[in-house]
Amino acid sequence: FRNSRPCLECQPSTEYCTAGATLNFNRYVTRLTIADIDNSSSGSGYSDFTSVTTELVRGSTYTVDVEVGGINSSATVGGLWIDRTGDNDFEDAFETIADEGDFNGVAPYSTTFTVTGYPLGPTRLRVRVQDGSQAPIALACGTTQRGEVEDYTVIVVDPPMGACCFPEGCFQDDENGCGVVGGTFLGVAVLCSECALACPTDIDGDGSTAFTDLTALLAAWGPCGICPEDIDNDNSVAFSDLTLLLANWGPY
Repeated sequence: FRNSRPCLECQPSTEYCTAGATLNFNRYVTRLTIADIDNSSSGSGYSDFTSVTTELVRGSTYTVDVEVGGINSSATVGGLWIDRTGDNDFEDAFETIADEGDFNGVAPYSTTFTVTGYPLGPTRLRVRVQDGSQAPIALACGTTQRGEVEDYTVIVVDPPMGACCFPEGCFQDDENGCGVVGGTFLGVAVLCSECALACPTDIDGDGSTAFTDLTALLAAWGPCGICPEDIDNDNSVAFSDLTLLLANWGPY
């Protein structure tokens, strides 16, 4: 006989754990900044600022700054969490952005993180400060006697896309991705049709066919697969490519 009841412990939480402090006047967050959020506040034990939002772009690195009011002393500790997996808790790997080892002593505090592995869409950011002499470990959940917890919403988005041009074609990519594969990024929201404006003999993409392009072509002389020096796309860098380059010498 198998118990058919669902495993409640296995189900993802539908609500975030409660957190706060009873003596909010003791020490509290007075200002938090990250990306487009620059929020000033006074102590209230727990502050729900989930209506205060900002976008975070995948692959980008951000700095979070936290200022503290009340008794801003060497005994103050804090922490910062982001629900990286979107499962309504702060218990998964890499969801602790800063802990009492990072946020301790007299504020302000600052930490940086990179948006990697985050699902697209809104998720929760939580910050906490507390009296470390009474509660030396900063936890994302629970109530302390002295301190404050604040919650915010961050919205994870993909990098802005645009035309990534090559002599042999174009595809839509973000600026970093285009650079990794050696393309020329024409700008956010630019369509691939604009790649026709680029000159295939401008191998280094500096707006002119010149000696740097000639040097690159000669260095790649011979058979090649897909390479920018193969101007006529015949899988070989040869005299026909040299002729095209010399015919387009100068700015375009």
